Amino acid sequence: MIISSENLTRVGFLRKSHGIDGALRAVIDEPFRDFVWEAEFLFLEIDGDLVPYAIDYIKGDEDNPVFKFEWVDTPEEAGKYSGVELYLENERITENITV
Repeated sequence: MIISSENLTRVGFLRKSHGIDGALRAVIDEPFRDFVWEAEFLFLEIDGDLVPYAIDYIKGDEDNPVFKFEWVDTPEEAGKYSGVELYLENERITENITV
């Protein structure tokens, strides 16, 4: 899937690996939390490209969410994503929020 960065909004970033299944802690910017919790996938900025990653699950609370993405299955793999920025499609952000 190729999507223009003009059609995406930065909604947060990944912090660090969590647990043994490749999950990651994240920081989600407050105005976007509800939209991210409803998302089926997020775009991760990898080497300057915005790559879609399907979400297996989100757990925790809004202030300290833990994300598990498909194809990221070990703490070592998850560690590679620490600090990566997260994006969501603008069309998924439905309220009057300045992006």
